[in-house]
Amino acid sequence: MINIFKNLIIFSSLLSFILSGDIRLGIDVFENEYIQLIRDKRIALLINHTSLNSEGKHIVDIVSENNLNLVKIFAPEHGYLGDRPAGQKIKNNVDPITGCEVVSLYGKNKAPTNSSMADIDVLIFDIQDIGVRYYTYISTLTLAMEKAAEHNVDFIVLDRPNPLSGEIQGSLLDEGYSSFVGMHPIPVRHGMTVGEIALLVKQNKWIRNSEDLKLKIIKIKDWDRSSLFDRYNKLWTPPSPNIPDFKTALIYVGLCLLEGTNVSEGRGTPSPFKLFGSPWLNSEKLILALNQYNFNGVVFSAEEFIPVDIKGKAMNPKYEDVLCHGVRIKVIDKNAINPFSIASAIIYEIHRLHPDKFEFKDDFFDKLYGSSDLRLAILESRNIDELMENNEKDIEVFKKLREKALLYK
Repeated sequence: MINIFKNLIIFSSLLSFILSGDIRLGIDVFENEYIQLIRDKRIALLINHTSLNSEGKHIVDIVSENNLNLVKIFAPEHGYLGDRPAGQKIKNNVDPITGCEVVSLYGKNKAPTNSSMADIDVLIFDIQDIGVRYYTYISTLTLAMEKAAEHNVDFIVLDRPNPLSGEIQGSLLDEGYSSFVGMHPIPVRHGMTVGEIALLVKQNKWIRNSEDLKLKIIKIKDWDRSSLFDRYNKLWTPPSPNIPDFKTALIYVGLCLLEGTNVSEGRGTPSPFKLFGSPWLNSEKLILALNQYNFNGVVFSAEEFIPVDIKGKAMNPKYEDVLCHGVRIKVIDKNAINPFSIASAIIYEIHRLHPDKFEFKDDFFDKLYGSSDLRLAILESRNIDELMENNEKDIEVFKKLREKALLYK
């Protein structure tokens, strides 16, 4: 009877573990199984504040505790501490704990310089991405991989889950619109991990000297591609100042497009991307128009707001200190929502209601969308349903392209 009771306890614990969605991150596996392989190497880290293991310990502490030879730290947009607003250029500095130089890859240079690669044997990338093409961490990954290939430096990716699951949505980037906010011909919501993206880049020769890149992916254990972030048992660490929670990351898939317009995307408020508007927007008419689409998973409500400077989050936001008439988006079914289609309709309807006020911002909108197709369709008042259908066809082509790069079911 005692043995049966013990077995029931073991089985219950195992079932609890499975149902809780616990996973082992790439950094966890690296720490336990691979760290000795680089003990005699000169190591550089491409990291930020999200580079934590499952117990909340930062990778710099792990490297230091194991007496590894850390010679340099590279940091992406938003900085080493993740406390710089979007677009703010960052200078090189020194890590006060290790004394290592912190080289900014979002300042004078977006790729490591030849001199910064000279004293490195291995470069380790460990940053939490959100699975959206606009997000610049993937561009930083790409440029660092290219430099590693050029300098014969081993490149290790400590993989992390895509918090938006394996769902694919949005437009495919036309390579003629490649930029730092989207380098590769992938959909906006690509459904891949950073490790898989790294493989995809190498396999398709999207960097120079791709065949020379010595790439190793330390895989996640027990991650299910169909899982959204809140399925597994982890605390959300904001990957950048204006993505404070999971639902914001989900909405960002579409609402980031507003950054390419003269409509506020909610920066300078506590609810970036969940709230948008302008001083001239007729919120009530817009909500009536949006409700005609019968979108799944969201509800819209009118809300006024005043964007302000928020230290570390918003610097000179659109319509700073000006009352904006806005719309709040509330996610009521995270599995049903298609934020990209919603955002496309929002922009279409704002232009329809306010053709004399609404503006696209230079060529930035096209870079975000990945082509001029949506902008031209809106300006010409064409039905965008056909455009959304073409996106679905492009997604099917992309699924075949990425098959060899997938590491998880």
